[in-house]
Amino acid sequence: MKKNKVITLITIVALIAMAAVFFGVNYLMDAYARYQREEQLTATQLGNQAAGGQQFPAYVQNLIRTTKESPEESGVCGENLEWYYKDEVLVITGMGEMDEYTSPREKAPWYDSLWDQIGCVILDEGVTSIGGEAFAGYVGLTEVFLPFTLTYIGESAFSNCRELQEIEIPDGITSISSRTFYNCNSLTKITLPDSVVKIDENAFSACNGLTEITLPDSLTSIGYGAFSGCSGLTEIKIPDSAIASIGTGALAGCYWLTEITIPDGVTSIGDQAFVGCNGLTKIMIPDSVTSIGDGAFFGCNRLTEIKIPDSVTSIGHGAFSGCSSLTKIMLPDSVTSIGDNVFGDCSGLTEITLPDSLMSIGELAFFGCSDMTIYYSGNALDSYIDDHSSYWSAKNIVWVRQ
Repeated sequence: MKKNKVITLITIVALIAMAAVFFGVNYLMDAYARYQREEQLTATQLGNQAAGGQQFPAYVQNLIRTTKESPEESGVCGENLEWYYKDEVLVITGMGEMDEYTSPREKAPWYDSLWDQIGCVILDEGVTSIGGEAFAGYVGLTEVFLPFTLTYIGESAFSNCRELQEIEIPDGITSISSRTFYNCNSLTKITLPDSVVKIDENAFSACNGLTEITLPDSLTSIGYGAFSGCSGLTEIKIPDSAIASIGTGALAGCYWLTEITIPDGVTSIGDQAFVGCNGLTKIMIPDSVTSIGDGAFFGCNRLTEIKIPDSVTSIGHGAFSGCSSLTKIMLPDSVTSIGDNVFGDCSGLTEITLPDSLMSIGELAFFGCSDMTIYYSGNALDSYIDDHSSYWSAKNIVWVRQ
């Protein structure tokens, strides 16, 4: 009996010892992993400092110190991040990633009491990410200071921050997430660093105060509606980089954009890419482009000149519909089809030359046009002309076989 008790006691002690070793090892492994992360971040900071990386000015460093010393509110916002608030200033400090707040049930810890009071956000050196929707809709936010350790900004992080006037994106950010700066009306100028390769959908959509943006040579992708509704934008230079396509609606509604050059390498212009760009008077399309999407230039009513290169094989539905200032256009021999209503309501168009290669014309391709001469050759279009003969006569449109 006594022997059994001794065995049981030894077993219990052994189990306790094993548990202690197990949890101790896990603790040490976690501690070592944290140490490695912090060492890596510290090395990155020192490397960036040695290379002349971004460092906060003295007054910002003073704000960080005074806010942390006597905060009105504080808490945690990541495994190794803490936040402090005082006198309209929110400081986030520590090492590593911020939590994500894109779930409907998940809000930033400072949201409920401070969303309308925060005027300045400072992320201290060591912070590597901004959680999605972390500051979305903060009505009083005017200033943001980001560290050079930052590598990621989550989707909608600053969307609807209508008073945000200026922000400097640090080197290390590789993409601008979807809706990051959506509807930031007071943002007037932005420069993207050379590290950025991708601009996601609606990243700067509805920033109608934005007049100037500098895109880096590293950029490879401009997403859906990236700058749509930026009605104050007068000029944008798309860099000669590896950009393959101008995304759907990328610059739709940029009313005051007057001229744009699409660089070599772009192979497609997306649907509605420039729809409603009423100030656009001239556009240069490079020889690399093979397709022009549906409604690509719809409603560009001041566009007087456009040269379509020999590389283009298809022009989408309504691509130039409503371009009432176009007077003359020549389609290259590479074009095999043009979509429905492609030149609809081009009321100023008096002359167009269709190539031998053209095999099909969409319905209502010249709807709303009148007093126009269309030059064509070959037999492929004869049946199309016959089928619409009454319309051509009524609108005084003359087809001339060359």
